[in-house]
Amino acid sequence: METYLFKFSVCLGIFWLVYVLFLERQNRHHFKRFYLLGALTLALIIPKLTITEYVEPVVTTIETAPTFINIDPALIDTTIEEPSFFDLETTLWFIYGFGVLLFTLRFVVNLFKMQRRISKNETVKHRPFIYVLLQDNLIPHSFFRYIFFNKTRYESNHIPKEVVLHEETHAKQLHSIDIVLLELLQIIFWFHPLIYILKHHIKLNHEFLADQAVLQQGSDIKTYQTILLQFSSNTQNHQLASAINYSSIKKRFTVMKTQTSKTRIWLSTLLVLPIIAILFYNFTKKEYVEKKSIDTSEVFQLENQIQNDGASKKLMEEYRNFIIEYKDTNIIYSQKYERAIIIYDQLMSDKQRATVEKYPDNLLPKSNLSKVQPKKPTTAQFKSWKNENEYAIWLDGNHVSNFELNNYTIDDIVYFTGSKIHNNARSKKFPQPFQFSLYTKNGFKTHYQESAINSYNKISKTYSEAIGKYLKGPQTDNSELKILKAQIDKIYNSFTEEEIKKYNILMAPPVPAQYSNSKSEEEPIMVILINRNGELLAKNKSTSLEGIESKLKTLSKSFDDSNSVFVRYDKSNASEKTLKNVITLIRKYDFKVIQADAPLIAPPPPPAPPVPSTPHTPTKTQSNKVIQPVEILIKKDNSILLNEKIIKFNDLAQSATEINKHLTIEERRNYVTASIFTESNNNIDFVKKVQLELHKADIMSSSVRYLESIKKTGLKAKHVSPNAGLTVEQAKIEQEKRLEKYKDFTLPKDSPWAIETKVTSVKETKQKSGPIEINGTNYYYSQQNGVTTYYDTYGKEVKMDNLPPPPPPPAIKTGKISDSQFKSYNKWVKSLKDPNGNHLMVKKEHYEYFTGIYNLMTEEQQKKSEGLPPPPAPPVPSSKQKQTYKFKTESGEIIEVVEDPQPQKQESILPIVNGRVLKTGQLSMSLTEIKKIILTLPNSKVTAFKLKIPGIKTQQFKGNIANSDTIKNLNTLKTGDFIVLFDIKDDKDSEVSPVSIEVID
Repeated sequence: METYLFKFSVCLGIFWLVYVLFLERQNRHHFKRFYLLGALTLALIIPKLTITEYVEPVVTTIETAPTFINIDPALIDTTIEEPSFFDLETTLWFIYGFGVLLFTLRFVVNLFKMQRRISKNETVKHRPFIYVLLQDNLIPHSFFRYIFFNKTRYESNHIPKEVVLHEETHAKQLHSIDIVLLELLQIIFWFHPLIYILKHHIKLNHEFLADQAVLQQGSDIKTYQTILLQFSSNTQNHQLASAINYSSIKKRFTVMKTQTSKTRIWLSTLLVLPIIAILFYNFTKKEYVEKKSIDTSEVFQLENQIQNDGASKKLMEEYRNFIIEYKDTNIIYSQKYERAIIIYDQLMSDKQRATVEKYPDNLLPKSNLSKVQPKKPTTAQFKSWKNENEYAIWLDGNHVSNFELNNYTIDDIVYFTGSKIHNNARSKKFPQPFQFSLYTKNGFKTHYQESAINSYNKISKTYSEAIGKYLKGPQTDNSELKILKAQIDKIYNSFTEEEIKKYNILMAPPVPAQYSNSKSEEEPIMVILINRNGELLAKNKSTSLEGIESKLKTLSKSFDDSNSVFVRYDKSNASEKTLKNVITLIRKYDFKVIQADAPLIAPPPPPAPPVPSTPHTPTKTQSNKVIQPVEILIKKDNSILLNEKIIKFNDLAQSATEINKHLTIEERRNYVTASIFTESNNNIDFVKKVQLELHKADIMSSSVRYLESIKKTGLKAKHVSPNAGLTVEQAKIEQEKRLEKYKDFTLPKDSPWAIETKVTSVKETKQKSGPIEINGTNYYYSQQNGVTTYYDTYGKEVKMDNLPPPPPPPAIKTGKISDSQFKSYNKWVKSLKDPNGNHLMVKKEHYEYFTGIYNLMTEEQQKKSEGLPPPPAPPVPSSKQKQTYKFKTESGEIIEVVEDPQPQKQESILPIVNGRVLKTGQLSMSLTEIKKIILTLPNSKVTAFKLKIPGIKTQQFKGNIANSDTIKNLNTLKTGDFIVLFDIKDDKDSEVSPVSIEVID
């Protein structure tokens, strides 16, 4: 309402200024009459008009930014507010209504007076007019065809013919119609000053018209002016009549003598047209509509015809449950209610709607919080809210103490809302009879003014993520996406044009197509593929529309499996035109299209390179694992995009690993190359950090290109990933070909293309890594700061305690060791060593088995072997030993009782030394670290332990740290010496393995 009134006022004001400045003093009175009436009409209409502007469709990317969703809260927890009756808005409407009533009564009273004046006085018919002869001494005036004269003057012929002609002109030109319309408009806009100003100008122009008519009959100007002075009046008793008014005499005399040139007439007339055009363009509402095109209307229409089979069983069940729950409880949850409306109105087919009851209408109030206007409290209200016994207060959505208001002034509160809480609705936490929510400027902006924007951004993010998840799946059910799309469109449609421009709000992308699930539904009898050029492929052979039609003719619909044809197309203008023709052919022969594929399909990998002509022995299994591209863009602010998705630096290694997690570590290291673009030439240090992170994902090769430099060359930036899209086997062949091609290639030193090559090494803190074979299985290890971690070939961490046993060797034949048995033995011995050469723990049965093989070797075989590893450590003896008790009876007989406890078998555990988790019973530490030694256990507390230092008596300690005397003894140690921690006790009687520590620098 406010916007319309503002636009109406501006339009009317501009029309009035043009009239006063350019038209009023001209003698083109007929044109001025219709200009003034047209100005009022256009000012009323222009703000209501809508200009529809057709724009080209905007392609919106699927990954938007910016997620969703809890659009509305449940209504059961909502307290209905009771707004005050006498607020500002209600008061203004009350005043406006009172004014309309007064002006309406005034209009009716004037009409009634005019009717009585006509009926109570004598009338004389004179041509088309009717003269009303009044007893009162009033100046002549007219109302439609009635002209009022004083009876005495009329009968004595004292009324000049110029006055009679003047009033007859008013009646003939129906000036009363203009006046009545203005009176009606004044009732509605009684408060608007421009209405009164325009009414004055229109009435004055009526006088100009009447004066012009009199003078055109040959009357003398001076004589006519003298008559006007005699018959003029300053009274305002003729609200609905046209009468001679004294206040306008001077201006009328001036206009009578004015002569307007034709040039000025044409210029002033032409000026009106651009004024109208400018007002029309600036004050009409604009609506932007996307043009319909093949890809946005016809194709989507075809897909909807193909796929719209109604709501799924799951959604139908959800809708029925909603209706049942509503009838049983009479409670409405806004989220469920909104979903039910969408399911019924947009997803159900006509047959499905006939089977269910329609949802109840208008259960939720339609409110737009962003349209709420600020409302400041009075001083008395603000003071009363500090009473904690009467009011429970929320500030910017959070409950606060009433005393918190002492930190604010009345000017800090820009909006408030509250209500009285009845006794049965109060709680122990909030027993006050009133609850009020107050909002500061920032709170009002967040919760009201930008509430719709915040909700739209939230649901947009969720919708975008849902589309991404849907496209990675089978794409057989897009009903949830349709519900999200309907919710987001509802919010979008509530925005004004100004809000859309201000916040740069974009429409959500369309819902991706839904495809049939070939595993659960019918199989097609024919598959047709259409590429971007509109070319056809059927049964892996190129064909044409004529070929497709010929095959459809020969196919019989008597197939038991299906009468459907599967169609897939790569989206383009050419493919969509071909798609329309193909679908027309399919329906022509009464077949059904079960899928018209949408364009959101990843392109196929490049064709495999030709197999080398040189013969080779094929392996038993050929790898078909495809290498996926790893493409990185580093922005100027060092933010990272990995395959066009924004990620954090700390997540780079994990995300890069996920891309090619189907490859082994060795395959990733050998064949995956990361392509890195950086927007700035000055962030080389950050690029190196990114490369180091990629090493953690076993991506050891990367290419770096600088976009600033590329732009200067005018070349197009393109990612370089040589093996992306190839299988591992294909990448292996391509790599061998490249090495063979360039193995002997060198540039002459004086070549302008020769460059200096440097090898940059990346320092890593005491880190070693590489392959290792354990129990006949290949693993990778990574050692850093004395801690060794093992991984399988797919990068998954492996605990050494859970390693599988070695494969069983061939049966041992007495006195004879075969080559396979000899190799098996050496593999076993190597598997017992960690990267530092230390022996790992070995199981007793494994040791006995392979020792038997070693003992059967010849002396020459034993010399060539890896030697015999040390035997496994003996089990820690039980703290409970066999006990013997002797008792002597009263008769002197001696009874001997022997207690032989059988301790429970318990798995030995390794302690944690200085926070370091051990894999074996051996480790290396500096003397400084040993002096600060602290023993801990994963699930219990160390209570005591023993320490053996070479040349010093074994020391026993209570607790988990050494004492000061021990620290003095440790000073005797030298590099290469060993100390042993053993007999470690805890509060759960656990079996703790001993630990040997080597002293290092």
